[in-house]
Amino acid sequence: MSVRSWLKAVLWEDPALYRAAGEVNPALIVPDFQAGRPVWNTWSGDKAILEGYKSHAVVYACCRRLSLDVASVPWRLMVGENESPTHRGAKLIARPNPRFAWSDMMELLCLDLNLAGNGYWFHIPAGQTDELWRLRPDRMRIILNKDGSIQAWEHKLGSDITLLPPEQVVHFRFFDPGNDNYGMSPLQAIARTVDTDNEAINWNKASLQNRATPAGALFVKGTPTEEQIKALRETLASHSEGPVNARKTMVLGADLDWKQFGLSPQEMDFLDSLNWSARLICSAFGVHPLATGLMDATFENQKSAERSTWENTIIPFLSDQAEALDIQLGPYLGGGDCHFDYDLSQTPAIIEARKERSEEAGRYFVMGISPRAINEHLGLGFPPEDCPETGFVSATLFPVGVELPTIPTNEPPRQRSVGLHTEEQRTHHWRRFDRQRQAWERSVNEHVRGLFALEGGKVEAAVQSGAKLLDPAVNSGRNAWARTLEADWRAVVEHFGGEVADQLAGRSRDARADTWDPWKPEVQSFVTQTVGDHVVGIAEATKADLKALLQKAVESDLGTDEIAKGIRELYDGYSTGRSYTIARTEVGGAANYGSQEAARQSGVVEMKEWISSRDDRVRDSHVAIDGQRRKLDQKYSNGCSAPCVGGPPEEVILCRCVEGFLIRGEAEGDLK
Repeated sequence: MSVRSWLKAVLWEDPALYRAAGEVNPALIVPDFQAGRPVWNTWSGDKAILEGYKSHAVVYACCRRLSLDVASVPWRLMVGENESPTHRGAKLIARPNPRFAWSDMMELLCLDLNLAGNGYWFHIPAGQTDELWRLRPDRMRIILNKDGSIQAWEHKLGSDITLLPPEQVVHFRFFDPGNDNYGMSPLQAIARTVDTDNEAINWNKASLQNRATPAGALFVKGTPTEEQIKALRETLASHSEGPVNARKTMVLGADLDWKQFGLSPQEMDFLDSLNWSARLICSAFGVHPLATGLMDATFENQKSAERSTWENTIIPFLSDQAEALDIQLGPYLGGGDCHFDYDLSQTPAIIEARKERSEEAGRYFVMGISPRAINEHLGLGFPPEDCPETGFVSATLFPVGVELPTIPTNEPPRQRSVGLHTEEQRTHHWRRFDRQRQAWERSVNEHVRGLFALEGGKVEAAVQSGAKLLDPAVNSGRNAWARTLEADWRAVVEHFGGEVADQLAGRSRDARADTWDPWKPEVQSFVTQTVGDHVVGIAEATKADLKALLQKAVESDLGTDEIAKGIRELYDGYSTGRSYTIARTEVGGAANYGSQEAARQSGVVEMKEWISSRDDRVRDSHVAIDGQRRKLDQKYSNGCSAPCVGGPPEEVILCRCVEGFLIRGEAEGDLK
C-alpha cells in the first residue's frame, strides 16, 4: 500500500477503503515497536468538537477568529537572512499536498491546538519533493520506549491500527506542565464552564417550551381513581410536546393545585450568566471579547480588540509553530541555516503599530531629532546608512544650525511667485519654493523606494525560477508605478498650484483663488500622459541595467544564486541613489506644472519667467536662460515648457529651477 493510498483512506474516513488497501508499506509501519504500549490522552478531542466547537457560539467564534487570522499570514523558507524560493521547504509551503494549501494546513492546525491541545502533520519525503498531511489528534497515540523517548506514533482508524515512524510525525502542542507527552487545549481549562452554559441553554429551551414554567407537581384533592390519573398524565404530556404546544393553556379541574419546585429564568439570571461565561471563554482562548463579533462595539473599539488579539495571541502562536517546524521538520529539509518564517508586514496589528510609530517618529522629527536616532530609538528597522545623522527643523527641512532665509522687510509676505522684479525677490522665491519641494521629495522618495523593493523581489524570484527573460518581471509592476506616481503628481500639483492661486488673488482684483481647479480633465490628462511616459523611461533604464548584469553573469559563468545576489545589490543601489533622482525630478515637474497651470487658470497672468537655482549646483544651460521670459503657452529656448517639464532628459532630470509670473501691466522689457 502506498503512503498516499493510506492517507486517502485515513482522510476520507473510510475503514473499508483502509482495509481494502491491503498490507501497509513496510516503510510506513514499524513492527519492532509493537512491544510498546500506547500512552492515552486523557482529553477527548471528540468532546471538544461536539460539545464545544459545534455547540457553543462563543467557542466557535473564538476558534474561527483565531484560525482565519492564522491562515491569513504568508510563510516563507529562509536560508540565513534571505528568502530562498527554490528551496525544497519553500516548495512545501507553496503546495503541502495535492489536497490542501499551506493556509488550510495552518487553519486546521490552529483549530486542532485550540480544541484538542495537540496537532499532527505527517511528512512524506520523496527526493526533492515533500508532502505534508494533517492527521486528526483523536486518532493519534504515542508509544514510548523504556527511557521515555518516542518509539512510534499509533494511528487508529476504527479497528485498524498503523504505527508511524516518529521522524515523520510533526507534533505541535500547547504545553501542559503536568503531562510529558500531550498538550492541553484552552477548551480543556474551561470545559466545565462550557458544559454549564450548554446545560443552561438546554434548560432554558425546555422552560420556554413549557411557557417558562419550571418543574413542579399537581396535587389532587381527595383520592383520584386510576382512570383519572391516566387521563391527567395524558393531558400533561400532550401540553409539553415541544414548541408546537408550548403556548397552549392546560384546563384542569377545580380540585387540582400546582406546586412549583424550580426557579424562574429571571431568578437564574440566565443572560447575565451567559455574558460572564462568554468573557471567561474569550479570556481562555486569548481573544478579546469585542473581536468575536458577538458583542456590540464601536468601530474603533473593535479595531483595538482585534489588534490586542493579534499582539497577545496570534503572533506568539505563529512564533511557537515556527520553532516547532524548525526543530522537527527543518533537519529533514536540509538543516543548516534554513528555517521557517512568517510575514506580518500586512497584518492589522503590524500596520496599526507601524502607523503609530511613524506618527511618533514624525513628532520627534519636528523636534529636531535626527532620523538615525529616531530609527534606533523606535526600532523602525531602516538601514542605518539610509538615515541621516543630522536633525532638521520642522517643515523647512533645513539642517539644524543653518541660518534660515528671511523675508525682506520691504516685500509683502504673500508676494512669492508673482511680480518678481529684483534679484532679492527672485532669490527669496527660489529658496522658499525649494524648501517646500524638499519636503515633498522625501515622501515621494519613500514611495519610489518601495516600488523598487517590490520590483526587485519579482525580478529575483524570476531568476530563481529559471526565467531567461526578466522584462516581464519589470513590466508587471508598471501599473503600480503609474498609480503611485500619478497620486504623487496630483498632490504636488494641487499644493503648489493652490499657493500661486492664493498669491494671484491677493495681488489682482481680477483673480480669484477659487478659480483654481486641479481636477480639470485637461490637467488630469496631462498628469496621466506625463507619468506614463516617465514610467516607460524608468522601466527601460532598469531593463538596460539588468541586461548588462546578465551579460556579465554569462561572461563570468555565474550561477543562479550569484545572479540573484547581483540583482539584490543593483536594487539596493536604486534605493539609495536612483530613487532620489526620480523623486526630485517628479516633484520638480509636478510643482512647476501646478504653479503654471494655476497661473493660466487665473486669466490675469501675461508672462512666465525662468528663475534658475540660486546656488553653485545649477547647470550651465539653466544659468544661461535665467530671467528668460515667455508667454504662458510658449517654450523656453532649452525646449522646456516649464522648469523640469516637457524638455529633453538632460534639461529635466534633477532640475531645481522655478518660475515667476507677471500679471498684465507688470511685464518689464521685451521678451528675452
